[in-house]
Amino acid sequence: MKNKSFIVATKSKYKLALISNIIKNFKAVQPLYKEEKNIIMSPDKKCIYLAKEKVKSLIQNHSKSYIIASDQLLICDGKELFKPITKEKAFEQLLFMKNKTSIFYTGLAVYSPIDQKITTDYETCEIKIKNLPEQFLKKYIEEDKPYDCAGAFKIESKGIIITEYIKTKDYTSLIGFPLIKLSNILLKYNYEFF
Repeated sequence: MKNKSFIVATKSKYKLALISNIIKNFKAVQPLYKEEKNIIMSPDKKCIYLAKEKVKSLIQNHSKSYIIASDQLLICDGKELFKPITKEKAFEQLLFMKNKTSIFYTGLAVYSPIDQKITTDYETCEIKIKNLPEQFLKKYIEEDKPYDCAGAFKIESKGIIITEYIKTKDYTSLIGFPLIKLSNILLKYNYEFF
């Protein structure tokens, strides 16, 4: 399986940097799937569904490659939080998350051209934002610019400063790809990591 081609269904620089730790040669392709609004599913099922739809959107054009996708949801106090995009939304989200438990659900889907099946899994990561003064959170936002991260929480940079704790079996799931689960799937297909 070492010489097989891999498609990673993302253009996210965070995810691509992460996956390059275990897969050296791959092509990043933007998924064709346009995310549906108002999908009513439990977070664990929804993150898997979204990852699987990303994979399915690329099978027709890349049927001879392994296709890998992930999708992440953030739930805090029963509410799903998205990428804030603006400074104001980022501040609003961090205020909402402050001193509460939040759970990231990261879905994973892998298409194999060998058996033409999609294998799925997911990982969770629980975090808690410290009860920090508003001015501190504003400075964090100014410094980190976490507008493209759900909940304005950018663990890849200074997000660790505002974090009280992180609980997970796989910290890479927080960045966007659960690499332990992915490596387990690839091992089943005899992928040669070394």
